[in-house]
Amino acid sequence: LSAARATLSESDKAFPAVVEAEHLAQRAGAELTTLINALRPPDLERKNLPAAIQEYVDEWSRQSKIETEVQVDSSISLDPRMEQSMFRVLQEALANVARHSQADRAWVNLKNENHHTELVIEDNGIGVPPGVLEKTSSLGLIGMRERAIACGGKLTIASGPGTGTIVQLTVPLAQGAFA
Repeated sequence: LSAARATLSESDKAFPAVVEAEHLAQRAGAELTTLINALRPPDLERKNLPAAIQEYVDEWSRQSKIETEVQVDSSISLDPRMEQSMFRVLQEALANVARHSQADRAWVNLKNENHHTELVIEDNGIGVPPGVLEKTSSLGLIGMRERAIACGGKLTIASGPGTGTIVQLTVPLAQGAFA
């Protein structure tokens, strides 16, 4: 399309259609890249889960201007699908902190404990009124719950007005936990 546009003059009847088609193709390519990245986070292609979490949280903290403390057990290694689920839960939880919590501080912790790997995202924000989390149809919360179930894990969210929010994903260390 770029070559076709280059051979046309702006006075040609086809010029506006070719320019529009070129823009549509560029947008379609960008959307396709986004969809491909959604299948496997690019951060996990280049590094293990602990390193990807550290890097992601550092960048998120810089962009959101929310001070963040990260503690990750660098020895953790899980099935790639489990790592992807944990990473996506982290992304959604932090997106919610930035969008809704009014927090100025957050904590992220990844550790192995009692035959499980545990990811905890906590903030000091305004919290959520009782009953709201159970009634919500937010795609983000639904997605986090579905990811937890898919990897044989458990997602708990604790919050209350003025108490901040704690999102905890616990998954079994045993491989083959996927349904």
